[in-house]
Amino acid sequence: MNLEPRHLRLLGQFQLLEFSLKLYISFSHEIIRSKLDGAIPFKYEFEQIDGYPLEKLLANFKLLNDNVELQARLGKLIKKRNVVAHKALLFQDLGFTNLVAGLYNIDHRELLRDLDETESEVDGCMEQLAPELAGVKKNMPQRGPDDSFKPKPLRPPQDGLKPATT
Repeated sequence: MNLEPRHLRLLGQFQLLEFSLKLYISFSHEIIRSKLDGAIPFKYEFEQIDGYPLEKLLANFKLLNDNVELQARLGKLIKKRNVVAHKALLFQDLGFTNLVAGLYNIDHRELLRDLDETESEVDGCMEQLAPELAGVKKNMPQRGPDDSFKPKPLRPPQDGLKPATT
């Protein structure tokens, strides 16, 4: 049995879902920062959530979004995402499928059916998240050409030179 193409596609879908949640949270924080207009410090940075797993991203999303149906759908995906990320690859045709199935009490035929259902559910969540993301993006503060989002340099400049600007 070879799950690899389906498994990798589903992993990619989860990555896109997680990145979309990160964007939603980041856009929301940018709106909050602009509304505060310096009245109190708001030291949120994207890097703080960049490594968050789906469960922690969902907890943050719930604080910033009122779509309870979407939140519930995303919550049901947490356990499935972990199976896809941590166990499904173990079912590659390596000669010990039965051993892996026994250790984790997983039927590989059931896993295949579940991957199909999970893929459909991730797609549905993305369809429901897209308008939420568009709505929050629409409310982002307007930025001029010199006040755009700029990625931080990966490492400090050498010999006191300033990093190149775009």
